[in-house]
Amino acid sequence: MSGTTSTLSPERTTAPAGPAKAPGALGGAIRAAVRQHKWALRITLALLVLVVGVWAGLRVWLEASGVSPDANNYGVRSAKMLAKYAADVFSVLPLLVGAFVAGPLIGRELESGTYKMAWTQSMSPARWLTIRLALPLTLVVVGVLLLNVSYRLLRGPFIDDPLAGWYQGGIYQGLGPASLAYCVLAVALGALVGLLVRRSVVSMAVTALAMGLLATLMSNVRGGLWPMRTDVGPEAAIVTAHAQETRWGHGAGWQDAQGVRIDPGACENAASEASMKRPDAYESVFEKCMADRGATTQYGDYHSTADFLPIQLVESAVLLGLAALAVVASYGLLRTRHGGRA
Repeated sequence: MSGTTSTLSPERTTAPAGPAKAPGALGGAIRAAVRQHKWALRITLALLVLVVGVWAGLRVWLEASGVSPDANNYGVRSAKMLAKYAADVFSVLPLLVGAFVAGPLIGRELESGTYKMAWTQSMSPARWLTIRLALPLTLVVVGVLLLNVSYRLLRGPFIDDPLAGWYQGGIYQGLGPASLAYCVLAVALGALVGLLVRRSVVSMAVTALAMGLLATLMSNVRGGLWPMRTDVGPEAAIVTAHAQETRWGHGAGWQDAQGVRIDPGACENAASEASMKRPDAYESVFEKCMADRGATTQYGDYHSTADFLPIQLVESAVLLGLAALAVVASYGLLRTRHGGRA
């Protein structure tokens, strides 16, 4: 009939714009990721509890026993040795974190193709990556903070140990925020490598190698991240060399009255040649040679304990900047490979 009008509402004639997103989709995706790696998470938590318990327990034992940290008995010697070498945990941890993110967390899913199921269930690649970054970052922040606090407790009684200075490798990382910055960078770099390589084992190896090389590079340039202090005087070099509990020495030498530093190489060669003819001539020949070249006093470059936090903050800023770049590159890689879906 020409007068008949349609009873269909305009909404019913409109095609659905896309798959509906369940209200709890994000929470469900997070729970699924946790279940997928539950054994790795359980082992990690168990190791964390064990390490923190041992470190904090030793400090409690020292305090309760009333034994002096300078006592020469087996318990104190063992605790002092542990306080020195336990810091190696902070050197190894970023390598392990990065390898886990690059391999089991991201590389394995891309290699096996299981990521496709998540991407077809109302989850964009960007959200998929966000979840896989958020989980390890949460564990890293909580775990590293607990390790930092417990290690400070363990090292507290032996802080003046000249064989375990604040600037040494893992000790340096374990005492400040740089340890957290290294692990954050490991998460970001692991994600980027996993997305690029798309192979679990290879991604783990590449990430661990990259983090190891980066840590080595930073340890070599660390002394230049903050202005050095200089002592000048006849005994400055000796003071710099032996005050290891408070100073991180960066070399010593000679300078003239105007403060211009003098290379001692030529004088050392001349003194060595003279000592071959007369063994006791080295010192006198060296000093005369340096005096002839204008040397009047010695100097010693160093960082003191007051420089610890500024160096840590500068290094952490560099590491977090690199982490941010890696995260941006990861999302950019997703957009490049998967277009609008990312």
